[in-house]
Amino acid sequence: MLRRHFLRASLAMAGCGFTGGTRLLAALKSAKWDAAAEILERATAHEEVEAAVLHVTHRDDVVTRHFGLAASGDAMFVLGSISKPINVAAVMTLFDEGAFRLEDPVRKFLPEFSGGGRDEVTVRHL
Repeated sequence: MLRRHFLRASLAMAGCGFTGGTRLLAALKSAKWDAAAEILERATAHEEVEAAVLHVTHRDDVVTRHFGLAASGDAMFVLGSISKPINVAAVMTLFDEGAFRLEDPVRKFLPEFSGGGRDEVTVRHL
């Protein structure tokens, strides 16, 4: 599986609502994520994980679904070390797509990240 496909599937984890569009259009759009939802439904039903949230934002489409103990949008998750490789995979996918250069200053993407020497920090430093 290509890294970008894995990343897109991995980041697709969250729950149940669309912004905009008719019910029919929303149903057609959400059907794209039914396979991911089935996996999470099975995993929580078989107690492989206690809770999961499928959250996908793609252009104007937003899908959010909750599974297991994550019965609401207020569910809390402790993020451990697994978040680091997922974030790096996301960042490197954007790099592969030419979305940024390693020499770009961080403030280009986070304007409030300035002062105290932060103006010199590049994406490569991170």
